[in-house]
Amino acid sequence: IQEMESSMSPYEIAKTCYTYGIFLNETKSSDAAMYLQRSYEIFKKIGAKMYIERVSHYIGLLDSESELNSFKSNIDDYIKTQKYESVIRINKELESLSSESEILEYIISMLLKVIHAQRGFIFLKNERNNELELKASETIVESTNECNYSKSIIEDVFYQRKEKVLLINACGDNGYNQNESISENQLKSIICLPIKYRHEVVGVVYLDNALSSGIFTDQDVDILESCLAQAMLYIHNAKLSSEISLIKDGDSMVHFHIPQYFID
Repeated sequence: IQEMESSMSPYEIAKTCYTYGIFLNETKSSDAAMYLQRSYEIFKKIGAKMYIERVSHYIGLLDSESELNSFKSNIDDYIKTQKYESVIRINKELESLSSESEILEYIISMLLKVIHAQRGFIFLKNERNNELELKASETIVESTNECNYSKSIIEDVFYQRKEKVLLINACGDNGYNQNESISENQLKSIICLPIKYRHEVVGVVYLDNALSSGIFTDQDVDILESCLAQAMLYIHNAKLSSEISLIKDGDSMVHFHIPQYFID
C-alpha cells in the first residue's frame, strides 16, 4: 500500500486501508486495527461521512480490552454479512447464464473473491467412466504449473470421504504435509468438498491459499455448498432446456420432410 500511495488520492488510500484492514482481520492479523484506524483518520480529514460512520462503527474507542473485543466482533459480523450478500449476488447472476461452462467458470471466479482463495478448481464426474474431469479453474498467482493441485485430497474427498477437508495449515498437517503439491507450493490453507446434486456426489471443488494459515472457515464451507447447489440446479435446468430444444428441432425437421399429401 505504501508503494502505491504516491499515485493514489487520499480517498483511494483510505478505502484501500479500509478494505485491507477488513481482510487482515479475517486472517487474524494484529495489523488489522492499525489499517482501519488509518483509514478512519483519512476519511475524517476529507469529510467522507459515509465511510467515517462505517469505520467508526467497527473501530469504536478501543480504549479497553472489552471495547477491542467488541471491535473484533463487529468486524467479524461485517465480514459475514458481506459474504452472504455476495452469495445473493452470485445466485442472481446465475439466472443469466445458460451453459455448464459459463456457470462453472463464473462460480469458481467468484468463489476466489468471496473466500479469499488464490487458486480454485471444479471437477465433475464423467458418467461414462466415473472419473473426475477438470471443468473450470481460476488462479490469481503466477505458477509454473497452475494445475499442481493436491490430487490426493481431491480423490480422497470424492472416492472415500464424501465430505469436506478443511486444512488450517496444510504444511503442518501430519496427514497431508508429505503431499508433493502441498510442500512444493507451500500451501497453508486448503478447502475441498464434494459437489452434490440430489444427494449424489457428482464432483469436487478445491481451493487453496499459500499466503496465510486459517483463511478458510466453516462459514466458507456453508457458502461453497450454497453456491454450488444453486450452480448444479442451473446446470441441470440448462441441460434440460437444451434437450427440449433438440427434440423440438427434431420434430420440426421430421415434419418438414413429410410430403404434403400425407399431411393432408
